[in-house]
Amino acid sequence: MSSIRTPLALVVAALAFVGANLVISPAQAHTDFIGSDPRDGARLDEVPRELRLEFSDEMDPGLSTVTLQVEGGDSTPLELQSGQSRNVLLAAMPTSPDPGEGTTTSWEVAFRVVSRDGHPVAGTVRFVVRNRALPVPDESSSAGEIATEDPTDQRTPAGRETWPLVAVAVGALLLLVLAAGTVMRLVRRDTHT
Repeated sequence: MSSIRTPLALVVAALAFVGANLVISPAQAHTDFIGSDPRDGARLDEVPRELRLEFSDEMDPGLSTVTLQVEGGDSTPLELQSGQSRNVLLAAMPTSPDPGEGTTTSWEVAFRVVSRDGHPVAGTVRFVVRNRALPVPDESSSAGEIATEDPTDQRTPAGRETWPLVAVAVGALLLLVLAAGTVMRLVRRDTHT
């Protein structure tokens, strides 16, 4: 009987190991949005010269689309190039006049990018450009000319929820612990028989 249990224990352990790696590998393969400059929710005193988008993996500018919409205007596609690091995309902002005195404009950059391994990431970065002559609104007051993003709409820095990844990792760890326990129990039985 012990000659059957040892190979069975090894097969169970091997299947648990392969199963855990199959579950974890796809979760680790997803490209994440790390951040931008200007950052989401920024309040700028002048129009930025370029937009910088940073991701967790190398990006292909040829497979990526970034559009800009300035308050009240049409969406304009932006030309992309790789930054110094291959996981950074740079887009030159169109030359446009600064907001007129006493005005602010909302800017929205929408992106759909594809990493070199084919994983798509989509998101939006919003910021406000205001004239320097405007008084800076009190951050603590709720009434103001410049609206802030609703905190319930905030995303994680990665651009998506992280709980599914944590749940998968915990499940894989539990599977490995159960497999190790089964192997140990079967080996112990073999030594006692």
